[in-house]
Parts: sequence; C-alpha cells; structure tokens
Amino acid sequence: MSWYNTEGPLWDFVLYSKVRYIRNVAKQRFYSDADRNRAAENTARLDSILQKNGFRAEKVAAGVTAQALSLLEKGFVERDFVYSDKPRALYQNEPCNLLISLGGDNFISISSIVSGASIGEARNMAAGAEELIDREMPFAYLEGVGYLSPRISDCGSGAELSSALYLPSLRLSGSEDVSSLAPHDMSLRPMMCGGENLGDIYILSYVPHHLSDEESAVRYFGGAVSKIIEKEKARLGMIAQNNDKNIFESARRALGTLLYSSALSEGELLRLLSDIRLSLCTSESRSEDLPRVATLNYLRAEGLSASVILASGKTCSSQYDCDRARAALVRGYIEHKNEVKNVK
Repeated sequence: MSWYNTEGPLWDFVLYSKVRYIRNVAKQRFYSDADRNRAAENTARLDSILQKNGFRAEKVAAGVTAQALSLLEKGFVERDFVYSDKPRALYQNEPCNLLISLGGDNFISISSIVSGASIGEARNMAAGAEELIDREMPFAYLEGVGYLSPRISDCGSGAELSSALYLPSLRLSGSEDVSSLAPHDMSLRPMMCGGENLGDIYILSYVPHHLSDEESAVRYFGGAVSKIIEKEKARLGMIAQNNDKNIFESARRALGTLLYSSALSEGELLRLLSDIRLSLCTSESRSEDLPRVATLNYLRAEGLSASVILASGKTCSSQYDCDRARAALVRGYIEHKNEVKNVK
C-alpha cells in the first residue's frame, strides 16, 4: 500500500483519495455477536476467497499495537479496527492499492487508497474486491434500508468516500472555519495529531445515500474536491503575491531544520513539511531548491510516531528516543534522495 510513493492528479494538494466499504455476512449474526466457531468459519471462508484472488495475509498482533496505529496513521484502517478486542485479520493486494480488514465494528472493511484526486480509480478497485467476495459470501442487505451494520448510523450505502486535502490558507488567513468550504452533505475536518490540527491537512468525507447511483456519487465527490482545490489555489495566489519571499525563506529554514536537527517531535515535523509544501505550491520557479512533493508525502506517512516506533523496533523506549529516530529517518531519506545539493 504505497499511495505516498506514487503521483496522482492534484497530488500537491490532495495527498490521497480513499473508498471504504463496510460489510457484514448475510443471514449471520454480526461479527461482534457471533460465537467463536461461527466467526472462525466465516474468517476461514474469507481467507480462502482472498488468497486465491491475489491477496496476501498479514499477521496482526492482538491489542493496540504500533503496527495497528501505524496503519491508522497512513489511512489504511479505521479506529474501530485498531481498538477492537475481537480477533483481527488483514489482507493486502498492493498492485491494486487494496486492503481488507476483519475485526472492527463490522465483519469486513474493504478499502482502496490511491494517490491524489483519483476517487474514481479508488472506487473501481474497491467495488471489484467487494464483488468477488459477495459472489461467494453474500453480504447482509435489506431493501429500503441498505447494507446492514450493528450500528444504525452505518446502515445504508455502507460506503464512504474521502480525500486528504492540503489547505494552508485557513491558517495563513487566521481563520480555520471550514464549514463554508464543503457541500452541506459532506464533512470537512482537520486531520488531528496529538489533539492538534498540525500540518494543514483536512479530511473531506462523503457517505452516499444507499439509493443513490454510486458512479454519480463519485462524480459529485470528485467535483467537490476540485472546487475546494481551485478556491485554495486562488487564495494562496493572493497570499503569495505579497509574501512570496517570506514563504520561500520559511521553506528553506524548514529544510535546514529537517536536515540538522538531532531530534524532531511529531508536531515539528508536520509544521515543517507544511512550510515546504506551501512554497512548492506557490513558488514553482524555486522548487528545484526544495524536496519533491513525493518526499513530503513519504515523510508525513512514515514520520508519525507509531510508524517511527515500528521501524525502530525496541530502540524507542522514550519520547526523546522516538524524536531522535524520527530526525534520523527524515535526514537519511532526504539525503538518500539527493535533495540537499543546494542547501549546504
């Protein structure tokens, strides 16, 4: 699963787009209420279906682990999977950017996450995976209600469309009121880290009505993303007219901090990456002096706390150890990509 290693449409402003289906098994108790034997039987059936269709099983340790939290940081799974006390399983199909998880509030979650504003591509891949499972293991569906879930709020389409958007103009203008940016039937919220809105990343999400045409819903959502980004570019253009030199200087300072700090907190990393991304989005003529968008996306995905701890093994016994490991990861990756030739 490597949305942060590939380029997609508008990927300087849209980190990724994701389609998620939540499904339960027809004529069966919900996974949370099923007895162990029936749950094990359904899990074995799902395992057989997925592995013969190119999915690879991943071992998932019990409890709230760095592995599970790292998947959450990257947008691959949801909180209900991370904090579930039920047996869990995970399957990946990397060429198709597909991930299927078992063990959250619902029996399975089918997710496709791709780089940039490619919500149609994500939907097609997620729908293909859903169809191949449904052929052999029909899903719980009720006419007039839609797909069934143990949570009433999840009943209906059983689908969610979302994109991670870079919207720095809200902070720069001194206003973080996002209510007017998205259509009334969509949610736009900050991507929180440690309880704070850091890095100027926002999640736009939409749950289509279960009676709506899904292709139309995808077009509607994609249009909303495009409109938000068009407005963001216009606002940034106005800000950059009077502040271009300061924006570029802030990016250079951010790059220097990333390269020479012996320790970096999660919040510092996200703020510095935002300063560099802002310059790339507003000062194209100077972009050769700064890391590429691909580097920023990689560091944002791999530089958060759980991912750093997971990569470092048992060496992160304190927050300071984690901050040092994060600084080493950032410095080593930028230098490995030969993106510091104009800095020293």
